[in-house]
Amino acid sequence: MLSEDVLNQLKRIAQQSPKFEACGLVDDQNRVHPVKNASSTPAQNFVFDKREYFTFLRRLHEEGAKIVCVYHTHPSGSTLPSKADKEFASRFPHPSLIVTKDSHRWVK
Repeated sequence: MLSEDVLNQLKRIAQQSPKFEACGLVDDQNRVHPVKNASSTPAQNFVFDKREYFTFLRRLHEEGAKIVCVYHTHPSGSTLPSKADKEFASRFPHPSLIVTKDSHRWVK
């Protein structure tokens, strides 16, 4: 579903954030869009910064682009989804991807 280049970009993001979960979106133009993690416990979970997220959605709409997936990283190195990850994936209309510096896993 995602190109090898996009997956490598996401793995680099995971490498650059070894203590906190990074998060963002990928669009149908293979562009990675990091979004600030506004969680009060960013080492354990992620919450999109609302302002950045809605600014991004507005820009995508203006460009005619679409979201392909949501991603977030796991600093622990595990791609196993937490209960919160599964709940998020079930509520969000786009596929969700967990990324570590070495691998990735789709959350259903």
